Amino acid sequence: MTKIEYKAHQGETPFISACIDGKLDIAKALYAQGGVDLNARTAADTNVLEELVFKAGNRPLDFTITQLEGRNVSITDPDEIRKIIGTHPDDEFALYYATALFVLGKGADPDDLNKNGQSAVFTATGEGADWLIELLILHGANLNIKDNWGLTPLHFACRLGYPETAKALLKGGAFTDPQDDFGFTPAFELPPANTFPYSRFLHVMEPILSLVLQRPTKKIRREQLL
Repeated sequence: MTKIEYKAHQGETPFISACIDGKLDIAKALYAQGGVDLNARTAADTNVLEELVFKAGNRPLDFTITQLEGRNVSITDPDEIRKIIGTHPDDEFALYYATALFVLGKGADPDDLNKNGQSAVFTATGEGADWLIELLILHGANLNIKDNWGLTPLHFACRLGYPETAKALLKGGAFTDPQDDFGFTPAFELPPANTFPYSRFLHVMEPILSLVLQRPTKKIRREQLL
């Protein structure tokens, strides 16, 4: 039997490098040979799921060409797009999605933590990668893990202004009122009221927003720490 080898990037395992290079067939072959640690971390303290987030970001499969030869167009058919530009950006995204599904399906720990006490859910939240959050939920991820500062993924979603990500977390079972080490809940991480970022949360975060009316403002609470 021929042994499959793949040259790893610096600080990575061959399996991680194959996954983030979009070589799913090679990653599968490496796994089949045995000896692959699905939870291995890079020199940057990231696992393969987190690296896939950085590569894929949060690109839904809805790429559209809106300008062509100086004309306004709306071309969404994948085959037409491939004819025009030779490829399709969402093909790469679909490959990373399939890779994450493979890794999780083979038993990667969705709650594996980095040195800051953060799992892949934190990384996916920080990048607004709702697609991976949904996959992690399906594979039993704990959405209420607290990092070394007592923060949860929902704290991050509110702080960064990602209402759809917050919605995905809440739908998956995230607690609405966890406190970090300073006593702050996700409600205190929301953008200031009467701003556009704040208004984006109105239709998806009623459980969180109701808490704002019951507590002092974020500004007052933080001044108390000074």
